[in-house]
Amino acid sequence: MAEGKKLGGAGLRGQVAGKTALSTVGVSGSGLTYRGYDVKDLAENCEFEEVAHLILKGHLPTQAELDAYKTKLKGLRSLPAALKTVLEQIPKDAHPMDVMRTGCSMLGNLEQEDTSTMGVFPNQEECVDRMLACFPSIICYWYRYSHDGVKIDENTDDDSIGAHFLHMLRGDDQTSGVRPFFRQASMWIGFAIPCVVGNLDALNHYFPHIPAVTPEGQHWGTSIGGLSLFRNNVNLNFAISFTMIGFSYFISRNIAAGLCFFYVLTVIEQGIFDILGLSIEVKAVGIYGHYVGPIVLHQAMGGMIVLVLMGLWNARSHLGAVMRKAFTGTLRIDDSGEMMSYRQAVFGCLAGLLVMGIWLWQAGVPPMVIPVLFFGCFVVFLTITRVVVEGGVAVMTPPMVGPDLVASTMGSRLLGAKGAAGLSTTYTWATDVLILLMTACSNGLKVADLIGARTRRLFWAVMATIAITILLSLWMRLDACYTHGAINLNRFYAFNAALNPYNFMHKAVASPVGPNVDGWIQIGIGGLLMLAFSLAHYRFHWWPFHPLGFPISSTFGSMWFSLFVSLLIKSVVLRYGGPMLYRRTIPFFLGLILGEIVTAGCWLVIDFFTGAQGNVLGSFLH
Repeated sequence: MAEGKKLGGAGLRGQVAGKTALSTVGVSGSGLTYRGYDVKDLAENCEFEEVAHLILKGHLPTQAELDAYKTKLKGLRSLPAALKTVLEQIPKDAHPMDVMRTGCSMLGNLEQEDTSTMGVFPNQEECVDRMLACFPSIICYWYRYSHDGVKIDENTDDDSIGAHFLHMLRGDDQTSGVRPFFRQASMWIGFAIPCVVGNLDALNHYFPHIPAVTPEGQHWGTSIGGLSLFRNNVNLNFAISFTMIGFSYFISRNIAAGLCFFYVLTVIEQGIFDILGLSIEVKAVGIYGHYVGPIVLHQAMGGMIVLVLMGLWNARSHLGAVMRKAFTGTLRIDDSGEMMSYRQAVFGCLAGLLVMGIWLWQAGVPPMVIPVLFFGCFVVFLTITRVVVEGGVAVMTPPMVGPDLVASTMGSRLLGAKGAAGLSTTYTWATDVLILLMTACSNGLKVADLIGARTRRLFWAVMATIAITILLSLWMRLDACYTHGAINLNRFYAFNAALNPYNFMHKAVASPVGPNVDGWIQIGIGGLLMLAFSLAHYRFHWWPFHPLGFPISSTFGSMWFSLFVSLLIKSVVLRYGGPMLYRRTIPFFLGLILGEIVTAGCWLVIDFFTGAQGNVLGSFLH
C-alpha cells in the first residue's frame, strides 16, 4: 500500500491516509475504496444498506443477510416520545446538522451505552445500527413538525432507508384519505365482484329461479373442490374467499409462500404417514388430532417452541434492559412511549402468574404441572400474535394448546382425578384462541403509534374494553342459550367445543397414561425442522419460504388457496409492473374486502326483518 500524507489534526495525529481498516485513499481505481471495493463500483452496483453492511460488518452481505439487515434497521426507526418532544422545541430556522447533533445527544441520554468497563463498548454495533436507522426519522420529524406542523409516523413500511426518508419528507402518508380512496375506479371494480356474486347467491336463497353464482347453493368462501391424495386418506381442499384474497395481498411474498408451501407439505406428510400406518397412540393425552394426525401436530408444536425461543434469544439485549429498568430503574432504556411502564408490566406479569398458579394449585393441578402449562400457553399465544402481526395473517388456530402439551409431555397419570378436573377448566381460556386478545392489543398499539395517540391513556381504554366485552358477551351468551336453547345456536361452540373439557377429564380419569415418549420425539423433530428452515431462510437468498408458516401449517386449512391466488397475482404484478403497479392495484383488493363485508352486512339486515335463515354469504375464515 502506498504511503499517504500525514494528517495534522489533533484527533487524527499520526494516522496515515490510505491505511485505515475501512477505506483507502489514492491507492487504486477512482482513488477511494471501502473495505477494498472501489467506491465507483459500489455506487453503481450496491444499495446503501449493502455498503453500510460492508463498512460496519466487514463484508458485502448475501441476499439473506441483506434482507435480515434491512428488517433489523426497519425495526429501529421508532423515536422515543421524549426525543420527539425535544425535536418539537427546535425552531424551524435551526441548522439541520444542529438538529441531528441535538437528536443524537438526546438519544444517547435515553438509550445509554454500557460503559461499566473503561474503553470497552460491548453494544457499539447495536448503537451504530440504531443511529443509522433513526437519523432519517430524527431530521424528517423535526422538519415536518417545524415547517408543516405535522407529527409524522416514522415507522414506514419502506424497506430501504432512502425510500423511508423520502416517504417521511414528502408526506405520502398524509395525502391518502377516505375521499381519494372512494374515487378510485379500481376500488369500485373490486367492490363490484363480491357484491354481484353475493347478491345473486342471496337472491337465490329467496327466489330459487334466480341462478346462484356459487355451485350447489353453497356460499362463496367455502370449498369449491378438492384433491384426494394417498388413496383418499387426505384431501387438499380448494376454497376461495374474496376477503382473504384481499387481506393476503398485503402479506409479504416469502411469508405467503411459506404458509402455502408448508400447508401442502403438511398434507403430503400426513398422507404418507397414513399410507405407512404411522401414528402416535394418544389415548388420554389431550384432544388434539382434531385437524390432522398427532404426529404432524407435535412437530408443529416443536416448531412453535423453537420460533418463540429464537425470538427471545434475538431480543435478549432488549429484554435484559427491560428487566434492569423494572428492577433497578435504570435510565438506559426509555419506556415513556409504552402502554405501561416496564416496571408495571414485569411486576404485573409476575403477580398474574402467581395468582393463576395458586388458583390452579387449589383446583388440584400438581405444582410441577403448572410451569409446563404456563410455558405451553405462552408459546401458543406468542406464536399466534407474531404470525398475525408480523405475517399479516388475519386469523389462525394453534396446532396444540397448553393443556394438550401438559397431557402429552407429562402424562395424565400424574394429574389424578382432581388434577384432571382442574386442568380441564383451562380449556375455556387456553384453547379457542382464534381471535386472541394479545393480537388485538398489538394491532391497537400499532394504530395508536400511527395516529400519535397517547399510549398510557390507551391502557385504560383497553382495560375498559376488556371488562365491558367480557360482561356483555357472558350476558348475551347465557341469554341466547336459555332463550333459544344452546343446541339451536352454533353447534360447534354450543355442543362440540363445550364437551372438550369434559372429554379430556373423562379420558384422563378413565384411562390414565404416562408421558408420551413418541410425542417428545416428534416435538424434537419439529424443532429441528424449524431450525433447518430458519437457517435456509437466513443463509440462502434463493430459499423462498419463510419459516413462520411451518408452526401453523397443520391448521391453516382451506385458507391456503385464497392466499395462493393472492400470492400468484401479486408476483405477476411485481414482476411485470414493479412497485408502481402494485401500489395502483391496492385499491382493487381493498375493494374485494369492503365489497364482501358490505354485501353480507346488508343481507344480514334484510334477513333480520324477513326472518330468513341459512342465508350465508362470504366466509372470512376460509
